[in-house]
Amino acid sequence: MRVYIAAIALMGLLLLSGCASILVPDPSAKSPAEQQQDRDACAAMATQAAQDYAWDPLADLASIRADREAECLDSLGYVTTTKVTMRASPAGGQPGHTRQDPVRRCFQQAYAWLGRYDGPIDGRPNVIWTAAQQAYLTEQQIVSDHPDAPHLVRDSLQRNLQALGRADDWQRCLQETLPRPS
Repeated sequence: MRVYIAAIALMGLLLLSGCASILVPDPSAKSPAEQQQDRDACAAMATQAAQDYAWDPLADLASIRADREAECLDSLGYVTTTKVTMRASPAGGQPGHTRQDPVRRCFQQAYAWLGRYDGPIDGRPNVIWTAAQQAYLTEQQIVSDHPDAPHLVRDSLQRNLQALGRADDWQRCLQETLPRPS
């Protein structure tokens, strides 16, 4: 009987501790400086995600960045809201300009150094940029659905840029895309 009661008490403690481990943290208990550190860490994580997908010609880096930052903040207990906006299309129904993305700009610069891209280095997607990315993936025999495609592309670019003496410049550019801690 004693063993039975001890087992029940132990299961109750395990149940309580297990339930406590799934509680969402409360960021309001943190200081403003700690909250800012959380936001900075989530922004850095989001930028890293954008860097991981910048090789893909079809990647929407702004959406990737926003989604990852929201997921990170949500996991820390912050409430995030989704803001939906629609830009008016100019005459002719063509979409407006997309925002400049610093990670895309670094990749455009790397491709330009390699002589594979001669379009504007402005961080905006364009037909020339998409064609350059697709040609590079084809030449390197990297398929976009390969699970390690981001690392394969980055390693390949790093090797090719190393041969030109530009690998450090590219890494510095990518580091500059990370948000500065406040």
